[in-house]
Amino acid sequence: MSSASAQREVMVFPTELSRRRWQQERVLQEGWVDAARLTTRNRLQQLCLTHARKAGLLSGLPCDAAQQLLLLRRAVSSARKHFDAAGPLAAL
Repeated sequence: MSSASAQREVMVFPTELSRRRWQQERVLQEGWVDAARLTTRNRLQQLCLTHARKAGLLSGLPCDAAQQLLLLRRAVSSARKHFDAAGPLAAL
């Protein structure tokens, strides 16, 4: 990997704990780590939501837990249709 592409690369970790463990391993191996482009999935999601709201791409109030659960269930239901035997992703 060239240094130019390495400078633009962002690493997204599933949890804060996994990010800290990766940093610790890298420091032990190399003696240092540049953590400027390391983030977690939750942090990335919050950044995306914040910028989408500022850009006017999201309207209305943020969802409460019940609304989020309903939206997730609808998304899963919709996605499941694509994986059924008749769906376009079933051949994968």
